[in-house]
Amino acid sequence: MKSLKENVGRLVRLETLSGPEWTQGGVTVTPVARSIRVGGQLGRPGHPDGGGGRALYVRAWPSAVLVSQEGRASRLRIIDMTRWAQIAILLVALLWLFEIWMRTRTRKELS
Repeated sequence: MKSLKENVGRLVRLETLSGPEWTQGGVTVTPVARSIRVGGQLGRPGHPDGGGGRALYVRAWPSAVLVSQEGRASRLRIIDMTRWAQIAILLVALLWLFEIWMRTRTRKELS
């Protein structure tokens, strides 16, 4: 019997992927992305890609650009402002719901 950690590892997969690199004027640029894949790993255990199948949820986002020039390499991080905006909206919504809950609770105590 497989452990819970093994099953979750097959169900949720985090990957770092490199895109095709291109060179212009002696500068080589390679895009790098992160992805999360949920589901699709449990149905076919003998499959070459570790389980195969269709994923229930896939999310990918750019994470960096690798720049190589004259033997030097640097990594330029990409900050995902959309994710920060989503987190801020979620926090504001939770605070708003908490305020509504506190107001209804206070009204019930006064009655």
